[in-house]
Order: sequence, then C-alpha cells, then structure tokens
Amino acid sequence: STARTRLVEEIGIEPGPALREVQRRILAQDPELAREESPAARPTRTILALPSDEAAIAPLVQIARDLALEGGHELIAVALVRDAAALDGAASRLSEARAAAQDHGARVRVAAFTSPDTAGDALRLVTEQDVALLLHDTPASLLKTGRPGPDLASIMAQAVCDVALVAPGHPAGGGAVLVPF
Repeated sequence: STARTRLVEEIGIEPGPALREVQRRILAQDPELAREESPAARPTRTILALPSDEAAIAPLVQIARDLALEGGHELIAVALVRDAAALDGAASRLSEARAAAQDHGARVRVAAFTSPDTAGDALRLVTEQDVALLLHDTPASLLKTGRPGPDLASIMAQAVCDVALVAPGHPAGGGAVLVPF
C-alpha cells in the first residue's frame, strides 16, 4: 500500500506485526473493533435562583436546592445588585446559602455582581447557562395587583425557560409558587 511504502521510504518505519494486524482487521471491518455505544447521558440542566434582595437569598436557594436535587440539576444562585455597596452582603449571603445547599449534596455555583440592566443580565444567564427553570422571588404586591415590575415582566416575556415566581412566606410553611403561562 502507498501508506506503508511512504512510511518505509520517507520516514524509515516498517509497520510491525501488531499494526499490520490492526490494518487487516479494519479492512475486513471486524465487528470486534466497533466501539460500544453507551447510552446518551441526559444533559445536565440548570436551575437559576435569582433573588431580588439579600433577604430572599436563603429561602430561594433552599427551594432551588430541593428542585435541583430532585431532578439531578445544577443550581446557580445569582444576586444582581444595582448598588455596589450591596455587593459584599449579597456575596456573603450567597456563600452561606451555597454551603448549606452543598451540605445536602447539591451542585451549586454562586455569583454576585452589579448590574444596571438586571433583566438583560438575567436573560443572558438563562441562555448561556442552559437554564431549565428560573426561580425568582416576588413581592407580595404582585399578588394584589397582578402586575409585575418592568424587569420581572421582561424576564417573564423573554426567558427561554420556565419561570417560577415564589411568593413571600415561610419556606417550611409553604409560600406559593406561581408558574405563569
């Protein structure tokens, strides 16, 4: 064959018996050389917890943790703050919430950063992190008026994932979880 001739003449390598045997088996399409197909693993999706303030971080991450563990998902908790002065407090609360979630076996990543466009940044996170479910805490006023603020309305309208709104309430006592359609 030309490959063998080239190996011998140009490089000075004579294929050994093992290489010649593999070549013979390839040309004969030996079924034992076929790779065993493993079942495709279900891709890991992400649950994004997006608290609107420091007080909402722990309860929202707790709910997201339980959902992530149930479905085998990764959990990402992100605090998007408008004021840089709130960054340290949000990062500290996120760190505490991450440790608590990891103690229960959840895979968790957290981030806190300033954002002048929280809706735009939330939508980018949803897309870039392959988010299956975005959990957002919701002011009680939404339940009274039925009208979300402009950022939440934008998220609900444009997110390419399910969006669940968690109404205030004691996590153990069961605050409402609303999934708008």
